[in-house]
Amino acid sequence: MKWNSATCWGAVLVLVSLLSVALLLVPRQASLESLRSTAMVLLASETQRNEIALELTEQAKPLLTEAGPRGSAAMLYYISAAPICGADLSIAKIPPAKDLFGIQTTDLLLISKLLLRTRRIGPADQIIELVLQRQERRSEALQVAISAQLELGRDADVMRHTEEWVRLEPENPQPYRVQSTVHRNHGRWDNFVISAENAVRLTHPVDWVLQIELADGYTQLGRTTEARREFDRIQEARPDLIAMAPVMHARLLLLEGKHQESEKIIRRFLNSEPDDTEALLMLGKLQFVRGQFDAAITTFERIQAVDPADEQAYYQLGQTHARAGRRELAAEYLEQHRKLLDAKVKLYGLEQQAAREPSNARVREQLAKSYAEIGLPEMAAFWSRAAKGVSGAP
Repeated sequence: MKWNSATCWGAVLVLVSLLSVALLLVPRQASLESLRSTAMVLLASETQRNEIALELTEQAKPLLTEAGPRGSAAMLYYISAAPICGADLSIAKIPPAKDLFGIQTTDLLLISKLLLRTRRIGPADQIIELVLQRQERRSEALQVAISAQLELGRDADVMRHTEEWVRLEPENPQPYRVQSTVHRNHGRWDNFVISAENAVRLTHPVDWVLQIELADGYTQLGRTTEARREFDRIQEARPDLIAMAPVMHARLLLLEGKHQESEKIIRRFLNSEPDDTEALLMLGKLQFVRGQFDAAITTFERIQAVDPADEQAYYQLGQTHARAGRRELAAEYLEQHRKLLDAKVKLYGLEQQAAREPSNARVREQLAKSYAEIGLPEMAAFWSRAAKGVSGAP
């Protein structure tokens, strides 16, 4: 038989095919490298997550009985992926604490991210706290820690870690964005503006939504000149965004004394969003300034009905009734305003305690209950989730 080039290539192809089949029949060797690679694919995937998570658990199984950090890392990978694909969690055991210290930072970061992805905030927080005791991959560790702490209401830790993140990456706008969100949530507008200004300065290309937020911050502080400057800049570049921020626009016009223009925008907005408390508050203030006390009272009472925990509604009702000559009624509303403020001060104290005691589920449950009592169901739900995250409850 003669061997020509075609015959040789045919033989090579047959040999390659046989080798490929043989490799498929050999079980894949379990290794942390394969677990890491699959975990990264799972974190990046928006589809086929069930299949990828199942592959991760299957890769981890051969290592689950191995003693030491390697077996413990595999166990944590298995635990983190099992809820996604419905794998059997009864074969998994929490690794001993002494083994956790030997697990590599890369693995702990991937595992904590997977736990966050499946809303197991408490365990993720505990693992990332271990990573924070090290200096490896510090910026990444801080970002993962901040994600968990935001969910747990640990704002003091969030601020502390964003400050460190700023020192490590002074040109990164993201830590300032996180800070601005925390300040905005607490109504600390002075601090919000400082953080937002830093984020704007470092964000390229321009983030126009962030610019809108900054302009809104200026209006909240009554800084009319800066608000107008930002507003005009946004209107020139992105007029579509101005149309999506009517309350900010109306507040700016109100600051500039353009009452009719402001009211026109407010009423048009309220036609589509009748329960927006910010817009209602501005409308009530306009009515108060014009001496339309009965109309203002109706507007402020509407705020009270929509958000019973809005202390501004009680304060404005007190002021308006006083101007209308109803002093006893005014005193009642101002007293309710004071009590609501006292309750919020107490809540702030509980939040500080929650920040100091990251594993205290009881204080988070108390926060959920207290927020529900003053009529803030969204905050109650947030703290209820935080309590479950700390306790590890589903």
